Amino acid sequence: MPKNQIGGTGEEIKKENSPATDAAAEKKLERPPKKKTPAKKREGIKIAPAREPAKNKKTGMVIAGGFLILLVVVVGLYIKQTVSSKTQQKELAAKIETVEEQTSAIDELKKQVEDQRQKLTEKLENVTRLWGETKQKIEEQEIRAKREQNQTAKLPALCAENPKASATASSTYPVHPRYFGLSNLGQFFTADDCGKKRNDELAAVYKNGYALGSQVELFSNAEPTAELLTAFKSLGYACAADALDNACHLWTLGNAVTSTEFIKLKPFTNLLKKETCVKC
Repeated sequence: MPKNQIGGTGEEIKKENSPATDAAAEKKLERPPKKKTPAKKREGIKIAPAREPAKNKKTGMVIAGGFLILLVVVVGLYIKQTVSSKTQQKELAAKIETVEEQTSAIDELKKQVEDQRQKLTEKLENVTRLWGETKQKIEEQEIRAKREQNQTAKLPALCAENPKASATASSTYPVHPRYFGLSNLGQFFTADDCGKKRNDELAAVYKNGYALGSQVELFSNAEPTAELLTAFKSLGYACAADALDNACHLWTLGNAVTSTEFIKLKPFTNLLKKETCVKC
């Protein structure tokens, strides 16, 4: 196609004269003024102010992240402490329960030991009592056996026997076996068996009365009769045990009594287990 004088085809001329072409041409014409800004001046423009929001945002995110981490740590520590506290409480409760069980077991053991001790004490008391009763019976049997031996064979010899010196009395007169165990009463009873002469002899020795006192114990199976109680009280004897007179087995005399007055107790020899002086 031949070009026109301007130097192009008709189509090219049309394109050049179209609105789109005109707009592009206008844009091209508008761009150069923007490029008029010197490069150095553009380079000198500070961009820091434009970046401040990003920096602040980053700082805020860091702070928020740190706070979140701290919060997680605090919550974790709290949870750990709570769990640990509950565990410790359970362990403490278990220990307390164990201690209570052990205490209960110890209390039960103490009770059993105390029961056993009480039973052993009762058994010991019973054994001691039985041994005392047995020993007493043996002693009483020996006393009765000695009193029954040679009831009359030795009496003449004893009546002629001279008294012996004594640390507690001026003289000690012989005692017949039938009065074995009656240290002082036996002298008076034996003298009475010998007769008036020996009675007078003892009466002269104790002219002011027998003042050493006397304590009489009855046999365990013997109860004081009304006649014996009358004799005791007439001489001045009094019950020395915590018992009524009709059940008393221990009697004590403190006042002075003449030798002949003691003869009142002679009929009750089978009830009298032993007798000794009080002020020896």
